[in-house]
Amino acid sequence: MVGYEVFFQHEGRWRLEAVTDDEDAAVALARKALGSGGTLSARVVRQRSMLNGFTTETVIFEDAVQAREKPVVVASPSQPTPLCATVADLCEDAGRQVVGQVLKDYLARNNLTATELLHGWSHARRLQDKGGGIVTAAIHRTATAQAATTGTSVKDRVKELIGLVDQATGLARDFAAERKRLPPFQGADIAAYARTVQAAVGEDRYAYAMRSLLTVWLFEISSLPGKLDSVVELMEQPDIDEPLMRLLDGIAADTLIFADVIQDVFGARSNLAGFLCALAGFLQGRQVGGMSPGAARLSGLIGRGVAPLCRQVLTARLVQEIASDKPLDKLNPAADGTLIEELTTALMQGNGEMFGGEAVRKAMSIRRLRNRQDVLRAKGLHAVADNLRAE
Repeated sequence: MVGYEVFFQHEGRWRLEAVTDDEDAAVALARKALGSGGTLSARVVRQRSMLNGFTTETVIFEDAVQAREKPVVVASPSQPTPLCATVADLCEDAGRQVVGQVLKDYLARNNLTATELLHGWSHARRLQDKGGGIVTAAIHRTATAQAATTGTSVKDRVKELIGLVDQATGLARDFAAERKRLPPFQGADIAAYARTVQAAVGEDRYAYAMRSLLTVWLFEISSLPGKLDSVVELMEQPDIDEPLMRLLDGIAADTLIFADVIQDVFGARSNLAGFLCALAGFLQGRQVGGMSPGAARLSGLIGRGVAPLCRQVLTARLVQEIASDKPLDKLNPAADGTLIEELTTALMQGNGEMFGGEAVRKAMSIRRLRNRQDVLRAKGLHAVADNLRAE
């Protein structure tokens, strides 16, 4: 008796995928999986069983393919974007947040923040080396979003943004040479280090120079969650003045757009409702279980009012997720009604007002409306559902 077993390799181990008595079918299945990306390595083993019970195995097909890197996704800005008029606008907080949104996939793959990309010459050059298509797509996505909200010309915005990106790249290149005469940051006493940098470059260039110098230090930290933790530790050092704290807050905020960082801060949650309740409590300074040690430090900084940009980024995420059409529990969409009430409780502040003001209130109204419409449609009342309006 002859049979054929098809194996795919997953995480270094061979796993049986199919058994058949047709050799051609077995080999075809292996080839199809290799061609479609279903596996990187496949083999077909022929088993021949003798009448005396003895079985022999022979590998009749084995092949492997190289992993194919998925194209970088360039996103449209998820929020209204500022119209940067100068290269300084592009490098400041609002401009970097847009860069982070549009190039989040590229940045995540390379463990970079928008600060590092805009201020580090080696990072900017590496992006250019990957082909101008990513940068061009990012510029067009941003220009289109800005034109839609401001009434400006897409063509004009593309031209202006190309000029700003070229200037930013030039600044990073020029400062890479200038940086050699400045002492590197070693991770200790950042307040004293900042005073040294300011004395060397002057007040006008201080913010750009500090961010550029910190990109060298950040590059040595191999993960985005690690970068957030390290920056938060700097923010807790003594003698930090308001301009330096604002600068560090901006870098920390740049990390909070990434899924890996959010996962590290908030830990594993059973569903979206659990995450949103944890986020609401975090932003209000409440004790929330299951978070990383660094999360408590960041929550303290936000509670003290010295990390407004981190608070802004996380509040924007809270609003976005509440207003989304994702079920609060994807394994039990019918539980949305109950979970909405739990989330409402988590959002209520001690003064009886809802955290996040009008933006959160509107997002909750959208969520409640969608839930009521789902309930009505489940009962066949489609016309009634269609006529409902948000509160």
